[in-house]
Amino acid sequence: MLKPGGRLLFTDPIVVTGPLTNAEVVTRCSSGFYLFVPVGYDEHVIVRCGMRVVAVEDVTQNTADVAERRRLARKSRELALREIEGDHDYDGQQEFLGVASLLAKEGRLCRFAFMVEKPN
Repeated sequence: MLKPGGRLLFTDPIVVTGPLTNAEVVTRCSSGFYLFVPVGYDEHVIVRCGMRVVAVEDVTQNTADVAERRRLARKSRELALREIEGDHDYDGQQEFLGVASLLAKEGRLCRFAFMVEKPN
């Protein structure tokens, strides 16, 4: 539990900031449960929970860069990874990373970092 005056840093990696296709949404959430939210949703919920937004930073470019670097690194080890993961899982992970990178690069699905504080 966050004590009064305490701060919390978290990111929301799936803030919808542009049009998404059904296929992109399915691929982007293929690794688990996700809640796609519009811009401003996080700030609204933070305030409703009695917290104060200290800072918000758009860190979407990091998502684009890391996803693309991971995709390329995996591609350079494709044969070994296919042997370990199997074709289906390897292809799925590569598609996930490609879509995550593309959506971030195009600014259609963004990641924001939030610093929030519980008032005294």
